[in-house]
Amino acid sequence: MASTGTMLELGKNALMITGFVGVMMLAIEYLNVLSRGAWQKHLAAADQNRVIRIPGKWEYDRIAARRPDLYGPITEPKRA
Repeated sequence: MASTGTMLELGKNALMITGFVGVMMLAIEYLNVLSRGAWQKHLAAADQNRVIRIPGKWEYDRIAARRPDLYGPITEPKRA
């Protein structure tokens, strides 16, 4: 069983992390309001899985191009 001192340290750490996350969320929301949503729109536009450099000639879909059947040789442990 954990001692009282350990539990207090855990509680302090949990509150500190929660406070940090809360402050970061407020800072991000402040930037979003300050930029009138431009920051958020820019981030949303960056999350595109289809890359088109030259329409009809060079297009690449990051999700469709995955080949999980080829992952085996990479993920298998090496034999001695």
